[in-house]
Amino acid sequence: MAQILTQNEINSLMTGLESGEIPVGSEDVSQPNPADIVKYDFASQSETIGSRLPAFENINETFARGIRNDFSKMIGYNIDVINNPIETLNFGDLIKSLPVPMSLHIFSAKPLKGNGLLYFDSKFLFNFIDTIFGGPDTAKINLNQREFTNIENIIIQRLLDVCFKNLFSAWRPIQSNIEFKLVKSEFNPQFANITTPDEIVIISVFDIEFAKSLTSLAVCMPYFMVESVRDKLAMGFHSDIIIPTEEWESMFISSLIDSSVDVRFELGSVSISGEELIDMKKGDVIQLNKSIDDNIFGFVNDIKKISGVIGKRRGQNAFKVMETIQTDVKDSKNGL
Repeated sequence: MAQILTQNEINSLMTGLESGEIPVGSEDVSQPNPADIVKYDFASQSETIGSRLPAFENINETFARGIRNDFSKMIGYNIDVINNPIETLNFGDLIKSLPVPMSLHIFSAKPLKGNGLLYFDSKFLFNFIDTIFGGPDTAKINLNQREFTNIENIIIQRLLDVCFKNLFSAWRPIQSNIEFKLVKSEFNPQFANITTPDEIVIISVFDIEFAKSLTSLAVCMPYFMVESVRDKLAMGFHSDIIIPTEEWESMFISSLIDSSVDVRFELGSVSISGEELIDMKKGDVIQLNKSIDDNIFGFVNDIKKISGVIGKRRGQNAFKVMETIQTDVKDSKNGL
């Protein structure tokens, strides 16, 4: 072992301790009040994950808005989807809390590692399927412990497609190349294993007001599944997709109308030599390639947008628009 203090330093230290020049912790150390001590389970992350991943709220809000619109279109009238704050739980406790029957669907979300779990409240499924086939939205559903029929599974698959589509839209600002795919579906929660029982999972529950009752669907993802994008989830994000509202459209139109643009008109063009340019003097006439009666083009912010003829109106030079031109912005540099 390397010696930290030299022998002279050790002798000086011992002399100081014996003479009292160096105090030896004579002050009393106050003991903490037992009532102020808070127990903390270092093995559990559930109490802090939600507060550390604020972007999950943005993701869930976008997802809830998307399935609200798509589910309403499928069924023919508006239903309401409520986004709840995310919850964290041991996966084993979650599985024990799920009833049978249950429509559980294990999915992958590559490039995120591992699998997640999406599950529907059976009451929601049966009411939704019954309404699609013309049943009353007040029908009483018998939630017996049976597997879903082929027809019911077809409708469930359509619901899954809607959910995966909107999960992609919601997660795209965080992970642009994310891809949600169904791995397998289960009827019994005991067989829907996506991780170990003691692993922390993030649960997003969405309440669905439908058929005069409150049902739900949920998306469950193990914490390790989102660890690779944890920094983005911790910072939050602003969605790159703008969802227009009437107020937003009114403000946009008002700003567009009040904006100013530069307009110029090309009367013609001509090519001359450098020698002609050098010899040019006041009074010289340059012959353009267009006559006074030819159509000329008008450019808006250097983009060709209109054609017409020039003239005079009320004693001022004027331009009469004869035609509007649909021009791709990317071609404007070429004057096309």
